[in-house]
Amino acid sequence: MNRIVSLLVAVLCVVCLASACTESDSPERSAEDSRDQESVVDAADSPEGSVEKNQDQEVLVDTGLLHTCAIDASAHLVCWGWNGYGQADAPSGRFRSVSAGDEHTCAIRASGEAVCWGAVAAMPDGERDSETHAVRTEVPPGRYQSVSAGGYHTCAVNETDEIVCWGDNRYGQIDAPSGRYRSVTAGRYHTCAVSEADTVVCWGANEDGQTDSPPGMFRSVSAGRAHSCALHQSGTVSCWGSNLAEDVENGHDIRTGQADPPTGKFQSVTAGESHTCALNDSGEAVCWGGYASDMRTPAGRYRQLSADGVHACAVDLSDQIVCWGANGRGQIIVPSSPYASVHLGGDRSCALSESGDVVCWGEDDWWYFDDENNVVPSHPPSTSYQVLSLGLYHGCGLTETNALECWGSNDAGETEVPPGRYVSLSVGPWHTCAVLDSGEIRCFGSNEDGRTAPPPGQYRLISVSGYFGCAIQETGSISCWGRNESGRTEAPEGRFMSISTGADHACAISDAGSVVCWGSNEHGKADPPAGRFQMVSAGRNHTCGLSDEGRVVCWGHDSQTNPPDGRYKFLAVRGPFSCAVSMSGDVVCWGFSDQGIKLPAALVMDG
Repeated sequence: MNRIVSLLVAVLCVVCLASACTESDSPERSAEDSRDQESVVDAADSPEGSVEKNQDQEVLVDTGLLHTCAIDASAHLVCWGWNGYGQADAPSGRFRSVSAGDEHTCAIRASGEAVCWGAVAAMPDGERDSETHAVRTEVPPGRYQSVSAGGYHTCAVNETDEIVCWGDNRYGQIDAPSGRYRSVTAGRYHTCAVSEADTVVCWGANEDGQTDSPPGMFRSVSAGRAHSCALHQSGTVSCWGSNLAEDVENGHDIRTGQADPPTGKFQSVTAGESHTCALNDSGEAVCWGGYASDMRTPAGRYRQLSADGVHACAVDLSDQIVCWGANGRGQIIVPSSPYASVHLGGDRSCALSESGDVVCWGEDDWWYFDDENNVVPSHPPSTSYQVLSLGLYHGCGLTETNALECWGSNDAGETEVPPGRYVSLSVGPWHTCAVLDSGEIRCFGSNEDGRTAPPPGQYRLISVSGYFGCAIQETGSISCWGRNESGRTEAPEGRFMSISTGADHACAISDAGSVVCWGSNEHGKADPPAGRFQMVSAGRNHTCGLSDEGRVVCWGHDSQTNPPDGRYKFLAVRGPFSCAVSMSGDVVCWGFSDQGIKLPAALVMDG
């Protein structure tokens, strides 16, 4: 989260958007220094909409609770990760800085205007949302040097060095004290700032002492969830507030130490949810607290660092963004290349880039013990695939040489691949089926209800779900097998090009391009609209199709049938949510708010 957001010019050009400011060779700084570095794009020389790179622009990154935003080398803004409230739907234009909050995001345009979007920005004036506690107020007019998006409130430093705050004020977190300030940082329910005299002042919620700032002279301050950290003029770090994190499994708090900084000299510091990270004098990232041991901080030298939620990101000396930590919503998947397809599993999903590289997000618990009690890795063994399919706790992929590789849980033998070359693949929750290049089907794993016993024949495409499967023969006809509740294995006659099985229904595209569905019709999920389609995908209570024009059309349960506008080239539905790949290679997911994901295709890292 951009807990500091006021960017200060440094001799070493070390920038920190996420609750840390730039270090200078001299501890003395002026308000003009602060303004100079914030204006990394000159509004007069670089009008909104320009695509030319400003030579003074540096790549910047900022982490939110479950999403991440960056300003690329062309001064354009890109966000990725959780998008359940639109917090990753970055506006167009050129920007100076960005701050990612819990469920909203704010940025400063090249003109100095502050803009916000997401959960907070979506509320009518004065209306409180019972779930997010966000109170909507318009961004106050004016020009700003910096902005910081917190949990459900936002604060900014204006042109006269005064702090302006808006949003949720249940704990007084927007009641900024008067005076002139160098920077401001918004935490979950509290706020801190560095005054013109280089002292730290905090206000808002203080149940853990997170606003009890120590005396002294400081370069920067960063407000986390319930703790705060600041960088002394001497380069040492002080932290105060909560040192605990919730232990969900045991139902009580445990000491995690996010407010216990290590000794040494640092350039910047950034406070996350229950961890803290800093850049030391050598430019190395150092993290401590609740999730630091699991985050595997990467080696290297960095010029800017941001931590929030359970992840962190940094910009290295060559302007490349590196992210690490939890990846439940794709928040550490840095945009690098256009995507070709997206594949949904039970608690984990993956996307294939146009080069065949795999990126995955979701729960990272796809593991099992082998016969020697060794933990088997949950990640794909290869880095490049042409086809991918995911189940509940395992996945499989076809390599460029048509070899079939599987990984993850093997409780029922679902990853024990028979030898051969394969041309089609589909993974169910507890079993796997694939079509050999000879046209025969091989299934392995759980055989409950005959789900791994397809009829003999010559096939070219296959799709399986929990209790049944269907495949298209070389003649174009469909054969189904397994449990036959609601008529889901009673395939229609005709010739078909593609097929998709859902929880208890199936759909296929005929040679004429129309969609035909059978099985359960609860919520109308088996009542496809008229028209020509190039792709169809069936879920639990809804179905989506990709029209010949590239438009996504969905039918079935109302809460799951609101696809985004635009043109797309790939579509996937699993359970209650859906994903699609746009013509430009972006991944967009929708359904329940906690499943909204956005993975942009690429950043402009070098102009």
